[in-house]
Amino acid sequence: MTAPVEIRLPADPRYLAVIRLAATGLISAADPDLESVENLQLAVNEIVSLLIDHAAAGSTVEVALEGAADRIGLSARCNIAAAAESVVHPMTARVLDSTTESWQVRDDGTAEMVVLIGGG
Repeated sequence: MTAPVEIRLPADPRYLAVIRLAATGLISAADPDLESVENLQLAVNEIVSLLIDHAAAGSTVEVALEGAADRIGLSARCNIAAAAESVVHPMTARVLDSTTESWQVRDDGTAEMVVLIGGG
């Protein structure tokens, strides 16, 4: 795994693209296939959006990304106003189940996931 890349941004959906770009950049050296890139971007979007949707007013989202040749890990934290784990929409769960090796969202506003990366 590489050293973590840490990002701290306002908990606002406008900044999701920055996190997706950073995650995609970390796997670029692995020459990923298109499906891996799409899965990573979709998974990042879903899990970070879930935290942002439940963020307390004026809070930030903190994301740490770690890359390896065959996977990328993400951990995120946000000060939330409502429990995130208990309100994971079934479609969000299905997307994360199909795009990640593992994922977890907790009621304390933390989340983790691992996405496998296939070489192209």
